[in-house]
Amino acid sequence: MNIKALLGTAIVSGVTGFLLNTYLFTPTLDPADVAAAAAAAMLPRYASHALMSVINALMISWVTGMTGNGVKAGLVIAVSQILLVDVFYVLDGRRGLAAAGASVVVLLVSLVASGYIYGKLSASKA
Repeated sequence: MNIKALLGTAIVSGVTGFLLNTYLFTPTLDPADVAAAAAAAMLPRYASHALMSVINALMISWVTGMTGNGVKAGLVIAVSQILLVDVFYVLDGRRGLAAAGASVVVLLVSLVASGYIYGKLSASKA
């Protein structure tokens, strides 16, 4: 297991995920829904982002091992979530098109960037 690649991927995942969620996705949601979700959260927002960054890095590493390509791994994970969550929520009426579109951008950018970094750092020596 390449610790440098996992750490770099977790940092990229955390930074891109936090910024895109804060400035792109969350503004598309109803403020009452955001407040209710924050009140029901198991962890503070910063801790949730840190934990998810580590989980994302481990998942990118695992899928890269199967696909052989970090960017392809990011795309596989992002497209899977887009199809299983965003498309279903729009069809089910639980998410508007603006929020779904913002979610698609967040997923694609953060996971492809994470996969790219994982691929670069795991291929480098030392």
